Amino acid sequence: MRDDILGVWGDPRVTGKPGGDDLLARKPTVLWMAASERLDPAGLRVLDRVGTPGAAPDDVATLQQAMLRAGIGAWAEDRVRSLVERATQGVDSGVLTPSGVEGLRRAAESVAWRDA
Repeated sequence: MRDDILGVWGDPRVTGKPGGDDLLARKPTVLWMAASERLDPAGLRVLDRVGTPGAAPDDVATLQQAMLRAGIGAWAEDRVRSLVERATQGVDSGVLTPSGVEGLRRAAESVAWRDA
C-alpha cells in the first residue's frame, strides 16, 4: 500500500521516480480501483484519459488532486495504519522473544511509513 501511495503522491526528489508514475502507467493498484469507484464524473474522465495518447499535460496533477478531494489519500493512510496495527498485534502471541517481537514491529513500521 505504501508503494502505491508513493507511486501516486511521492516526492520525486525523495523517491527518485517521477510524481504520479503509477497513474501515467495506468498501473492497476488499489488506489486506481478506489479512484474508479469514488471519483466524480469529471475525475473519472481524467482517470480514463491519463496515460493515453489523448492525455492533457496536467492530467496527472489534476487526477492526484481529484483523488485527494475524494478522500482516497486519507483512506489509504488509514488502511496502512490498520494493517500495521493488525500485523504488530499478531506477533504478540508469546511464541517469539521480546527482541523478535520488537524487530518485527520495527520492520513493519519501516515498510509502512517509508517515504522512498
